[in-house]
Amino acid sequence: MEVFEECREGEAGLKEDKCPDVIICVPWDGDKVEGSTTGICDKCGREVAVAPSTREIIARCPGVPTRCMLCVHLEVIRAKAEGGING
Repeated sequence: MEVFEECREGEAGLKEDKCPDVIICVPWDGDKVEGSTTGICDKCGREVAVAPSTREIIARCPGVPTRCMLCVHLEVIRAKAEGGING
């Protein structure tokens, strides 16, 4: 699973010609980046915060699922248990 992580200035980020497998957002009640809007986790329906930079990726990569951190965490645990992710 290729995961997009928000990058700080000067760090390598998602290449313009690539799309992630999933976009991970924090719960709306968590810390939010200024200018964030609400979105919905495609898996559980939880309200999430979508940062302005993430909205750009969503616009460029339509169809990529948006997931809350809890759902992604559970998917990683399940994949590890099934031998799909090392570590």
